[in-house]
Amino acid sequence: MPHELIHFIGQYGYIAMFCMVFVQELGVPGFPNEIALLYFGYLSKSLLFFPLVCMTVVAADISGSCILFFVTYYFSPLLLRIKPKWLFSSTEKWQRLKARIQKNQEKAIFLGRLTPFLRGYISAIAGFVKTAPPKYIRTILFSAIVWNTGWILAGWLIAQHY
Repeated sequence: MPHELIHFIGQYGYIAMFCMVFVQELGVPGFPNEIALLYFGYLSKSLLFFPLVCMTVVAADISGSCILFFVTYYFSPLLLRIKPKWLFSSTEKWQRLKARIQKNQEKAIFLGRLTPFLRGYISAIAGFVKTAPPKYIRTILFSAIVWNTGWILAGWLIAQHY
């Protein structure tokens, strides 16, 4: 992790954690989410309070994911009109993908949110396929707790060896 980022987390603590996870969940590339979560867990062994770290990161995850979901949910017709040519070149491909996702929405969202590369796209895809907001929020709440707490706990457990 870059030295500036470590200094930022050390100086601003919980606010820095919230901002980093929030921005990453909005879909901004370049933030090392898993590494950052391990580091937050490492810091919770000595500097920060473990339960508060977990609550902060889960709240940031849910907030960022919900904003991305609702933007794509309400503005999907506009976004699909201005999409790049290489993305879903035919509406038939888009309809097949949409039908496949809608078949097992909650399971697909949960498993997608636990898959490292796919995780950042699930909120947008769920919005595009018009997943019911209560279903989506319920599913991401559980997946955010599992994902973030797991990584933070791993960092906390690793901390005792360093």
